Amino acid sequence: MAFAQIFIELCQSSRRNEKAASKDALRDAEEAKTAKEELQALSKEAERKVKALEAEVLQLTEDLASSAQHLAKLLTAERAELRKEVKTHIQQAQ
Repeated sequence: MAFAQIFIELCQSSRRNEKAASKDALRDAEEAKTAKEELQALSKEAERKVKALEAEVLQLTEDLASSAQHLAKLLTAERAELRKEVKTHIQQAQ
């Protein structure tokens, strides 16, 4: 009888250990799932930020090109005006 009692207690202890291990495994799985979801959300947010920054860089590049063209036109006009003035002064000096 003592043997049977020990065997029953061992089985019950084993079941308790299995239940505890199952609970631990389930908790670990839930934590992993939560961490995965958080990482996915962070990844999506980072991707949105990257796209927004890419769009901003494109816009700034276009603005810079437009400004450079405008400046080139202004400088060309200014140079032509200065040439006229120099030519006029040279002619008046002669």
